[in-house]
Amino acid sequence: MAHDGTISSGSASVVITVVAVNDAPVARFVVGPLYPLPSSPGRLAILAVNNSTATVILDGSSSSDRENDALQYSWAEGSSGSFGTGAQVSRVFGVGFHTVTLTVNDGQVSGSTTVTFEVVAPSAVVNTMRSLVDGANMTRKSSIYVSLDAAAASLDKGNMNAALGQLGALQNKLRSQMASSDPRCATVLNDHLQALMNELKRK
Repeated sequence: MAHDGTISSGSASVVITVVAVNDAPVARFVVGPLYPLPSSPGRLAILAVNNSTATVILDGSSSSDRENDALQYSWAEGSSGSFGTGAQVSRVFGVGFHTVTLTVNDGQVSGSTTVTFEVVAPSAVVNTMRSLVDGANMTRKSSIYVSLDAAAASLDKGNMNAALGQLGALQNKLRSQMASSDPRCATVLNDHLQALMNELKRK
């Protein structure tokens, strides 16, 4: 009711309805098991020890919803349709780049995120080591390059025993030919070689 000092107006009622806002869920996921590439440590890469495929784990359990609604998950690569519906899924991917999208739905609205990763063959890992040799402080590098190329060729042919022998011989070369002039680079290369050899031995 309002009053101007002379007369009063009639009273009025106003109803205010507050409608809750449902925020879209936030989709997040991680890819594994990641393999650190020698020249690109931040690159999302998974090693295909068999030269063709790798089992990749996609974990979307860190996705969230502000209202704490239960989430439904849908995984897809490109336009090929959904290949999984759990918070965590595993799938075999071939060598190459893959772009995967996770969509989460809280029953009303959806949120999504996309991650691109690469499945790499062992020979590709060896080839990335060339850039480390490029930057090494040593004058005669040809012998190191030859050993890298030989190991990569054996890996491409699937001759793991020969490749393991060549990678081991390359470690000896690093100690005898590089360690004195560039001990840091020799150590980094040796560690990458040993990590790859460990993976190949687990095959």
